[in-house]
Amino acid sequence: MQSNEVHDAETEVFLHDLQFLIATDEQIQDDFSHLCELLADSDASETTDPTPSEVPFTLECLQTMPHSTTADRPTAPLKPTGVSKGGSRNAFQYRQRQEIMALKTQVEGLKAQLASASQDKTSALMSRKRDASPWEMAARDELLERNRAVAENKHLKDMLVEQATFVEQMQHLFVKKPRLMAASTDPKSHAWHEYKLAAQKSLRAASIHAIADRQLRRLQHAFIQANLFQSAQADGGDAAPRILSDGSVLMEFKRKLILPIPMSICGAAVWRIMKTYAPVATDAHYTSEAIDDRTVYQTFSQHVGGLTLHSNAVRKYYHEPSRQVVLWRNVLEDVLVPHMSRGAVSNEWGWVVAEPLNPSVTALTCLVQVVAADVGRDRDAVVAELNQGIARYGFRFRGHEDPAVEMQNPVMAAFMESGKRFQTALKDGMAQAIAEYHHARSSTT
Repeated sequence: MQSNEVHDAETEVFLHDLQFLIATDEQIQDDFSHLCELLADSDASETTDPTPSEVPFTLECLQTMPHSTTADRPTAPLKPTGVSKGGSRNAFQYRQRQEIMALKTQVEGLKAQLASASQDKTSALMSRKRDASPWEMAARDELLERNRAVAENKHLKDMLVEQATFVEQMQHLFVKKPRLMAASTDPKSHAWHEYKLAAQKSLRAASIHAIADRQLRRLQHAFIQANLFQSAQADGGDAAPRILSDGSVLMEFKRKLILPIPMSICGAAVWRIMKTYAPVATDAHYTSEAIDDRTVYQTFSQHVGGLTLHSNAVRKYYHEPSRQVVLWRNVLEDVLVPHMSRGAVSNEWGWVVAEPLNPSVTALTCLVQVVAADVGRDRDAVVAELNQGIARYGFRFRGHEDPAVEMQNPVMAAFMESGKRFQTALKDGMAQAIAEYHHARSSTT
C-alpha cells in the first residue's frame, strides 16, 4: 500500500514536470508556426514544372543519356556548372523543409499523447484523492514536499561542490585568496533561499513571490506539528517557547476561532488588515510596497537602546476554493536597507487560514512562529525571558496584559510589543468586519 502511494506521488510529480520538456514560450511557438507557413508557401510555389536550370544533375540522368553522346566526343574534364549547383542547393533545401515539417508533425503528436496521458492519469489521481481521507491527502503532500526538499538539497550540494572547484581554480590562477571567496562559496546560490532580497527590481519581485510560495507549501507541515491540522477544537490557543533540535529557541503563538461570517468576507478582512496595518511606535520608520494586488513588502525599523531593530516582511494573500490564506515571512537581509545586518533582525513567519464550516460560519486558524535571536546566552534564560514576555503582554488564550511584569531584555520587549499591537489591530479589524456584515444583512431583510 505504501509503495503504491509513493508511486502515485512520484507519478504526479513526473506528469507535472514533463510538460516543461516541450517549449511553451509563445514567441518560440509563433516563430516556428511562421517558419512552417513560409515553407508551405515555398512548396506551393515550386509545384510547377521546373526549368532546366532547376533540374538536379544526378547519376540517374547520366544513365539515361544515349551512349553515342560520350563516345563521339573527345574526353574532356568535367566542369561543375550552374545546373548542378542549383540542383544540389534545391535538393538540400527540399530535404530541410521535409525534416522541419516532419518534426512539427512529431511535436504535435507528442503533445497530443502527453495531453491525453496527463488527462487520464490526472483523472485517476483526482478520483483517488476524492476517495482519500484528509490525512491520506496530507501524507501524499508531505511526501511530495519531502522529495522536493531532497532534490533541492542535492542541487545545492552539487552547486557547492561546483563553486568550491571554481574558487580553487581561481586561487591557483591568482595565487592569492580572492576577497569575495566567502560570498562565492555560499551553498545557496539563490539568495531568496536565505530570505535575502537583491537590489534589481525584477529579481526582488521574483524573490518575494518565491519566498511566499515556499511558505504556502510549508503551511500544512507546520499545522501538523502544531496540532492544528484537522483540529476539532472550536475556540482556543496557546503561546509557548520550545527548544528545537538544533538548539535554537522557537516562540510559537496559535489561535483557532469560529467567526459568524462567510469565508470570503473573513479572508478579505484579514488581508485588508494585514495590507494596511501601519505600526505606530516611538522613533520608528515604516514603508509599504505593493508588488501586486495580493502581495506587499513592508519594512519597519525602530531604535531601541542604541540598537536598530528591523522587521521587514513579505505578505501575500492566497484565494483558494476551499480556503483563504494570508501569510508572511520576514526577510533577513535586504540590499536596499543599509547596515541591516548590524541591527537586530526579527526572524518571524506565520499563517492565517480561513476555512468554511458552512456558508455563514468560518474557522479562522492563526499560527505565528518566531526564532529568538542567538546571542550566545543560556537557552533556559532565553526561555525564561520569553515566558516573561508572554505574561507581560497577555499572549496566552484570553490572557490579559500585566504591566507589573518587567522585561529585562529591551529588544525582546520591543518585538513583543510590536506583535501585541498587530494582534490588537487584527482583533479590532475582525470585530468591525463581523459588525459590518451583520449590519448589511439586517439592512437588506
